[in-house]
Amino acid sequence: MVLQFCLTRTDNKIIDESDYTIASGKSMEHKIIIPIGIYTSKKTGKIRILSGNLLMKEWLLNVDTAKDIEGHWAEEILKTYLLKDFATNKEEEEFKPNDRITRAEFAAILSKALSLKDLDISKSFSDMETSHDYFKEVMFAAKNGLINGYPDTTFKPDNEILRQDAAMIMNNVCKLRNIKLANEGLIEGYSDKADISAYANQAVDMCITNKIITGKPGMRVDPKANLTRAEAVVIIDRLLTALNKEDV
Repeated sequence: MVLQFCLTRTDNKIIDESDYTIASGKSMEHKIIIPIGIYTSKKTGKIRILSGNLLMKEWLLNVDTAKDIEGHWAEEILKTYLLKDFATNKEEEEFKPNDRITRAEFAAILSKALSLKDLDISKSFSDMETSHDYFKEVMFAAKNGLINGYPDTTFKPDNEILRQDAAMIMNNVCKLRNIKLANEGLIEGYSDKADISAYANQAVDMCITNKIITGKPGMRVDPKANLTRAEAVVIIDRLLTALNKEDV
């Protein structure tokens, strides 16, 4: 993602008329030396300049990152993840928050949010070519034991993810971080608890207990429903927030 902007002072004095191009995720590495003061961006309104530098991170938080997330229930967290480059738009200027997320997309967001890297990422799935957009991120997630392939050595990157399988991946993140979150048996109160596959019971309960995944109307977990792109970002963020509290 690339952002363009130019600055004028609040008294309309132009400081710089040219556009600056800044790669997403590199905000703090790009600074423009201009006088200290309060300025007005043509796109976002007032910006405070500290120590003679425009701190791009402050400004970027107000930038429209995708046309289709405005007013969405997850708008703020989606905007944050896009600006940090943890998530990417599915189409130009469109995140498609309500589309079902694929296994590869989920692995990519998770790997970036966890800053997974520096592992052997040689090919290990028969259907994941090195040219795939999310090859590295899928390998990082798989090598760390967060998401598994299939017995036939495939990964099936375009398959969609069920809510109960997202819970399993969240549980694997806890194991990676060596943190155990509470299980209080709250799934017993849900009307469709029998629909949860046996292998996912503990993981789903952990996610429900810690409000990482929330129930649906009618006290349902809906474990075998597909996860949307917005829901995926939100549950990943909720888990990382919970884990960071445990680390303190």
